[in-house]
Amino acid sequence: MKTESPPGRRKFAGTRDKAEYLYHKLIYWLYEREVMARARVFADQLAQLLSESSCDQGAIFPEECWSLICEARGDMSGAIKHRENEVKLMKRLHEISRNSPQEKDILRLHGYEDLSDRLDLLASLYLDNDNLDKAIEILVESKKLCESHGIRFDGEDILRECHEEARLICLRQSPVAAPPQVP
Repeated sequence: MKTESPPGRRKFAGTRDKAEYLYHKLIYWLYEREVMARARVFADQLAQLLSESSCDQGAIFPEECWSLICEARGDMSGAIKHRENEVKLMKRLHEISRNSPQEKDILRLHGYEDLSDRLDLLASLYLDNDNLDKAIEILVESKKLCESHGIRFDGEDILRECHEEARLICLRQSPVAAPPQVP
């Protein structure tokens, strides 16, 4: 079932508000509707806004935005690079907030479910870039993360499909003796 597009807006409280609006529009057209031409319109607007603004370099949200922008533009290596940066930043945030007074607030904003989702998205990018082994490695990491924190792993189907694809590749590559020819 498709969801409706976020409503159009012309006024924004600031740069962050506009960035979040463009981000949600981009996600809608990129993932929900899968209309790349429309997604690129919002990707270009978001890229311009991020380039012109003082959005923090090395912050989680801009890295996520740049990954989506690259993906909408068909730049899979750029999308992977920015998604990997986002994942690293989330992991680092979890690490430095562990056992701190801010840990609960941090996990509310960027919890383990969010990290697992980003790992699953990164694995999908690797799949789209024909790197099955890396996709499997990341999905296994996501699954272990979910198991260790008692949360649901949403990538089980894709992990199963990846393992099956890897098995089929191995079967195709292994030399199998041809059955004897019958005259």
